[in-house]
Formats: sequence, structure tokens, C-alpha cells
Amino acid sequence: MQSANESLGDLAESALLILCGTILGRALGFFGEIIIIRSLNPNMFGEIAFTYTIVSSVATIVLLGVHDGVTRKMSGERGSLSKEEIVQSGLIIVLFSASISSIVLYLLRNWIAQIAGIMAVSTFLVLFIPYIFLYPLGRISLGILRAQKQSFPAVISQDFISRLGSIGILLALTLTGENVLGAIVYWLSVPLLLVLGASIFIRKNLDLTNISHHTPSVTSVRELWRFSWPLAGGLAIFLFLRNLDILMIGYFMDETSVGYYRSIQPLQQISTFILGSFTFIFLPLATKYYDRGMKEELNHLYNASTKWILLATTPPVLLFSFFSSDIIRIVYGEAYLSAATALSVLVGGLLIRAVTGLNGDVVQAIDQPRIELYSAAVGLCFNFIFNILLIPVFGIVGAAFSTVMGYAVYNIVETGAIYRETGITPFALSNIKPIIPTAGFAASLALLTQNQLSIPEMVLVGLSLGIIQILSLFLTRSVEEDDLILFDMFEDKIGFEMERTREFLRKQI
Repeated sequence: MQSANESLGDLAESALLILCGTILGRALGFFGEIIIIRSLNPNMFGEIAFTYTIVSSVATIVLLGVHDGVTRKMSGERGSLSKEEIVQSGLIIVLFSASISSIVLYLLRNWIAQIAGIMAVSTFLVLFIPYIFLYPLGRISLGILRAQKQSFPAVISQDFISRLGSIGILLALTLTGENVLGAIVYWLSVPLLLVLGASIFIRKNLDLTNISHHTPSVTSVRELWRFSWPLAGGLAIFLFLRNLDILMIGYFMDETSVGYYRSIQPLQQISTFILGSFTFIFLPLATKYYDRGMKEELNHLYNASTKWILLATTPPVLLFSFFSSDIIRIVYGEAYLSAATALSVLVGGLLIRAVTGLNGDVVQAIDQPRIELYSAAVGLCFNFIFNILLIPVFGIVGAAFSTVMGYAVYNIVETGAIYRETGITPFALSNIKPIIPTAGFAASLALLTQNQLSIPEMVLVGLSLGIIQILSLFLTRSVEEDDLILFDMFEDKIGFEMERTREFLRKQI
């Protein structure tokens, strides 16, 4: 078994690779969304975005937590099932649930359109039905690569093949004037190309022929379902926590407001894309530590990863929070400036997810998926109540605040439950201290730069925040032994030892 430092090194290296892929993938994803948003007026974009929200919500529920179950079972050392049986069972579960859900959604399409007051939804729902099958298959494919710790193939599949291919299709349709069809085909092609790309790498370590030609036993399906169903409940609740604001804006307001709010959802991901970079390999490592009773090492892994996530997330979050009007004007144009305040609230408030770290993965690693279910349920209740109270009064800003409150409650409850079960926690003073000076610097810059900023000026502000964040780490004396692992990895990559720098860092510990 790896030592804690070796595991942290693997985690950092995988996270760096995933981060590079994530940055490119998100950039390509943003580019695709920008093409769609700029090619459609807010009203039409609102209609399509509302429909996509419904279908993507159904597709996530259809997944039933099986992708995480596949990763957990393939990573564990105590299971009796073969890897092929685990994958077979996962596919059987999601294909069955996708078939049932597609039929129900088709039959209810007119009723849904009437409830929402957006009649075009009825037609768009039919066109989006393939997504209900494609999305779960894509997530299971990534789950397999994750269990195999194949970071590079995951990046290639998800961030290169999937994104580049779908953008190529979108551009081709948009340039021919098929803007609406382009948006629909774009969202369908993302999971389709992910499945095709991932299968190229999966087949090297897994016998896909054996999987496709054999039916899993009832026992194997039952065992995977036993682990996955609490995750499925938590995932469904977590999904509503993420999308409830869009649905309730559609109910209380008009499709234009939906368009404004949906336009900032890709931008709010700046709060979590660093988090997602670490999660790929964290779960397999944490699972092995827990299975071997190494709780001290698990706590070590959890705390160190949280610190790195928070430090890397804070600068872009501050940039998007304090300069939201400039971000939206540059990315989407003047027509979407009404969403600027909501973006500030969302991005700034969702920093709580970085503060609490990879709590969702820890819950799975310690084999307590019901914690996810109960925590998400409490968060959803708070979100729902705040949405009812705030959207009629404050519009999309009220929806943004409601989402932040829901996530805050969910993460705090889940982190508390983890501590009660295991005694481990992501919180440390050295995690919080460095972000305080950086936040103060960002607030000062925002007050001093009242005029519109250009793209080069925004880049300069972002770089300044990153530099201040690094300096704050030293000024607040928050450097720890674990942080040297990142430095070791950097030395290995450049092939040059920097003894004086290492000596300086050690003096800061």
C-alpha cells in the first residue's frame, strides 16, 4: 500500500492532469454555450434551456448513482464480483430506468409544457429524449476509467473528443443557419462522443465483448443496486438542488428570465472545476485507506486536498464575483447584463463547496452513501423554501441566494456527519487564513476600477489575484509539510533541483 505522501503525490499529479483537461474542456464548453447564446435571443434560449434542464435532470436521476457504484465496487478490495459483472450490472440498471423514463416523459410532454406555460417545450422534449440514454452511458464510461485510475484517457475522452467534436457539429449547423437544431444536436453529441471516446481506452483493460454477450446474475445486479440506491436518492435530490432554481424561475417568471439565469450557469462552475479535478483519483485512494483501516492517512488526504482545492479556487471565484458585469459583457454581450448580480451571488456563495472539500467522495469511500441522501434532502428543503420566498420578490438574484443557502446547508450537514462517523474533517486554520488577504485585495480593486475593464485588464486582475494568493500563503505562515509534495512534483517535472527554494519553504513550516 502507498504511503500517505505517495498518495498525495499521485493525487496532485492526477489533479494537475485533470485540471489541465478540465480547463480546456470547460473553455470549450463555454465556447459552445457562447455560440448558442449569441445565436439565439434570450426568449428562444430560455425555451431550449428550460427543456434541457428538464431532460438533463431526468437523465441524472436515471443514472441512479450507478456510475459511482461502479467506481466504488471496481476500486474496492472486499467485493466478490468481477469487474465485468459490475459493469454489466450497471448497464442493465441504467438502460432499464432510461427506457421507463423516456416513455413517461414522452407521455407527459404536453402536460409539462402547459404547467410551465412554454408550449415549445412539448416539441423540444421529444427531440431531447436520446439524451436520457446517452448521458448515463457516458457517466458509467468515466466511472470505469476512474476506477482504473486512467486520468489521461478520461481527459482525452471527456475534454477533447467529446467537446471538440460537439463544437464542430454546432459550428457546422450554426453557419448554415440552423441555430435551434445546432443547440439541440450539440447537447446530444457531448455524451455520445464521450461514450465512443472512452470505449477506445476501456477496451484495453476490460473485455467489452464478454460484457456485451453475457447477462449479469441477479445477485450482481442486486449487490450494485444495494450500494447505489442511496446515492441515487442523494443524486436526485442533489440534482433538484442544482436545477430547482431554473424550474422555479420558469414557474414564477418568464422564459426570458430563464434565459438570463441559464446563461450564467456555465460561469458558476468556476467555483467547482478545481474540486472536480481532484475527485477523479481521490475516491479510489480514499477507498483503499478506509478498507485497510488507515483513518489517520485518510484524514491526512482529505485535509491536504481541501487546502489545495481552496487555494486554487479562490482567485477565479473572487474575479467572477467582484467583476461579474465585466465578465458577462465580455462573454455574452450587453444583452445579458441583467444576470450580473446573480452571477456574483452564485459564484461567491458556492465557494463553500471548496471550503468543505471532497466530502461527497469521502461519504462513498467510508461506505455510508445514505449520508449523501439525508444531507442533500435537508439542503433541498432549505433551497425550496428560500426559492418560494425570494424569487417572487428578488427574481433571479433571489434564486441565486436560495441555491447558495441550499448548498451551504447540504455541505455543512454532510461534513458534520462525516466527522461523527470517522472523526476526520477538512477544516483547518491554515486553509482559511491565506484567502482573507486575497479577498481584501479583490474588494479594493473592485472599488478602484469602477469603469468597464477590457479583456487584457481582466487577465491582469486575474493574474494579480493569483500572485496575491501565493504571497498570502507565506504572509499568513500557512505553508505545511504536505505543500512540499507539490514542490517535489514540480522539481520532478522540470528535472532540476532547487535547493534554496526548498530551504526557504521549509523555513515557512
